[in-house]
Amino acid sequence: MRFALPFVMIAACGGSKQAPPGELHPTLEPAPIDAPHRDASDEVTAVANALSTRVAPSVHLQAPARLHVDLYVRDIEGLVLLDDEQTAATSMIATWGRNQDLTVEDPARTRAIVDHAKRGENAVTGAACGAPLSQADAVTRWAGELKATGRIESRVQCTPTCWLGVTLAEGLDPASPHAGPPSLLVAPYDVTKPWRTELPHALAQLVDAEGPTPTVRGATEPLGTPDSSFDVRARRLLGLDLRDRVEHCIPAGQSAGVVVELDVHGAVGRCSGNDQHVVADLAATPCVCKEIAGKVFRDAGGRSRGIAVFAGASARPRVGVRVTATLHEPSGSDPSIEAWAPDALPAVEHCFATADKRPIDATVALAFDQAGTVTKVTLTGAKLAAPVRKCVETALATIRAPCPAVGTSSAQARLAVTFNTP
Repeated sequence: MRFALPFVMIAACGGSKQAPPGELHPTLEPAPIDAPHRDASDEVTAVANALSTRVAPSVHLQAPARLHVDLYVRDIEGLVLLDDEQTAATSMIATWGRNQDLTVEDPARTRAIVDHAKRGENAVTGAACGAPLSQADAVTRWAGELKATGRIESRVQCTPTCWLGVTLAEGLDPASPHAGPPSLLVAPYDVTKPWRTELPHALAQLVDAEGPTPTVRGATEPLGTPDSSFDVRARRLLGLDLRDRVEHCIPAGQSAGVVVELDVHGAVGRCSGNDQHVVADLAATPCVCKEIAGKVFRDAGGRSRGIAVFAGASARPRVGVRVTATLHEPSGSDPSIEAWAPDALPAVEHCFATADKRPIDATVALAFDQAGTVTKVTLTGAKLAAPVRKCVETALATIRAPCPAVGTSSAQARLAVTFNTP
């Protein structure tokens, strides 16, 4: 059974305590009880030294015994955690898995590989070498470096009772052609307690789930103020006053998500990239975090942390006409660059801001070097004015392929440009 209950139902968590207007789950503590350690290595060391007995299983589980592959731990979902905290949380989950006699790769190593790939970097050296990848594309491209063929996924959610779910499965991603049937384990989770103590406690209570809709024995609705780490998706930070400040950090038509830790005035103290549940470019988040450091989220409402998603500048086509440019049937000579075609082409769309409103269907051929940079663009099959053709070729030349495995590679696709009146 796939562990995919609707995540948005987290917002359904309720309690007997009435919340102030406009704040579903208020964070009343000016300094969270689980204030993070400032050094990630200290955090991971503390986890390794302290958790081996705390996450020992309370019952013998049947599901993991059928999984005899190396596993990697994906970031836990449902909690608002900064990067070093995610490393600590995944270390707790890895310790639990090893106590179940599972083979689990070091999360600090596998997280670094995936994060490099998500930022468009070589997963081993960290050198910039291609386009930022999604989670699924990252683990597919760098499967050999991960040294795993299965995964552990975990999520805290309330539906409306609150529980921790852990999925074990073969395949590095649910969409992988080698993905096997997942096993789901569940345990009650008290979202009112600090995650550093509640997560290992819940891990120790995991039992096999039964039925398509799992019943988690002992799970209850929260009866107090949730810990600041609990992810209340209905209360995402907007940061309206900060959007112009960070727009230059993000490619046109793209977005970037960040987790921020705020002081009592709503000012950003710490910030790290976040791409869970959003189409976000982690390559842009260091710039975003630098620009908003010390700045105030006026919609913080007393919260001490939250998630914010910012967008880059949008292409500005001719008024009254919506231009859409897409690539179809992409292919490449190197399997490593399979995900080379971007979902959106705002720079190409901008080329037609003043062009005739005639649909375009053309063939695009690209050549890439080993850094994933376009070295040649060939556009055929469409009659375009010289300035428009030059603009399109220049825009296509900005495409970055995922880090190629060979010195030179090539790709081709069909380019479609359509014009619609909004």
